[in-house]
Amino acid sequence: TLADYFVVCNGLSDVHVKTLADLVSEKVKEETGEKPWKREGLETRRWVVLDYVNIVVHIFLEESRQHYGLEKMWSDAGITTIAD
Repeated sequence: TLADYFVVCNGLSDVHVKTLADLVSEKVKEETGEKPWKREGLETRRWVVLDYVNIVVHIFLEESRQHYGLEKMWSDAGITTIAD
C-alpha cells in the first residue's frame, strides 16, 4: 500500500496550484503539527505532491490532471467527491 488516502484536486493556473499547495501545508501544520515528508513539483507547478506518508495530496494543473488520469489508476478505490 502506497498510502491510506489520496487527495486529488486541481487548480486553474500554476499560481493557483502553488497557492493550494501552500494552503494545504499551512493548514495541516496548524491543525496537526505535521509537515510533509516529501514535496515535489513546486518548481513546475503542473503536478504538486505533498506526501504525508499515510495521506498523499496531489494538486494538478487541470490539463495535467486530465492527461495523467490518476483516478483511473486507482479506480477500485472508494471515491468521495467534495464540491467546490
